[in-house]
Amino acid sequence: MHGDESDSADVTTVVTWNVRFGEQVDAAADLLSTHPMLSVADALLLQELDGDGARRIASALALELHYEPACMHPQTGREFGNAILSRSPLRDRRVVPLPHTATISGTRRIAVAATTDLGHDVRLWCTHAEIPVMAPHLRRRQFRTVADVMRRDPAPMMILGGDFNTVTRRGIDTVSSMIRAAGLERARLSEDATIRRAGRPLALDHVFHRGVTPVAAGVVEPGRASDHSAVWFRFRA
Repeated sequence: MHGDESDSADVTTVVTWNVRFGEQVDAAADLLSTHPMLSVADALLLQELDGDGARRIASALALELHYEPACMHPQTGREFGNAILSRSPLRDRRVVPLPHTATISGTRRIAVAATTDLGHDVRLWCTHAEIPVMAPHLRRRQFRTVADVMRRDPAPMMILGGDFNTVTRRGIDTVSSMIRAAGLERARLSEDATIRRAGRPLALDHVFHRGVTPVAAGVVEPGRASDHSAVWFRFRA
């Protein structure tokens, strides 16, 4: 899927983006407000923010905000959490802790949710799984927790996005299979890579959907705002 395939009222644009500890909040807000595809987003699913950074982005873009910290990160000394931003009011807010702490830093991860009216009620989920130095069976428990929450959430229209830290094809297949069993499909990009490390392209960031159909997608280079690219999808209800 490429480009802007529809401007009709029943199409929703959603962005997922890991903003790398929120170190460059102003640059992130600038990219989100000026890029032709990001600036039209109806909802943003952002990871690695503190509360101040989340509020600054929400204020700059005039969006509603649901932010939850997962922990205080020892690398920054600041909150480390997930944010959902929307052009419409957010309700039925929820936070779900993911099991296990990081092997080295002891940090925790979460999933957050809120419902918003994007022409239709859409349940939004934003999550961030632990990095691969955590034992594989513990990471699978995090994936399973997310999948179980999706399975129990009755919303007919749902979009889940976030950084799943899937550095291998096996990892992508594992999380996709678990979440598919909960009734959501992974939205596909023509080029899966959302970050480069040591020159190697990796697909860490994913979007899953239920009750909506992806009609266009793209990956936006982050400049200095993050090490992850921003990923956008357009969905038709």
